Parts: sequence; structure tokens; C-alpha cells
Amino acid sequence: MSTDLEEQQSSYQTQIDYCTNYIQSRADWEFVGMYAIQVHRRYPPHNWNQ
Repeated sequence: MSTDLEEQQSSYQTQIDYCTNYIQSRADWEFVGMYAIQVHRRYPPHNWNQ
């Protein structure tokens, strides 16, 4: 995600939820927790042309 738009924030949470649910649904996998970082960046960077 490259902006702070609400739809992208929702997408981030949707991806976390999907992965968590998928792992937990697998009888042959053990869910031990989720580690995810949300990075905020500006695109293009303010010094793009330098």
C-alpha cells in the first residue's frame, strides 16, 4: 500500500484476516501468531528527481 487511504487501510486488515483464517483452517499447520508491519511511504519520494 502506498497511501493512507481508508480503502487501503481496510485492504491491509483484510489481508491479515485472510492469512490468519487460512492458516488456522489448516489442520496440518499450527498458527503461532501473525507478524506484519505496516509501512507508510510517500510515492514518489519528494526528492524523486534529484
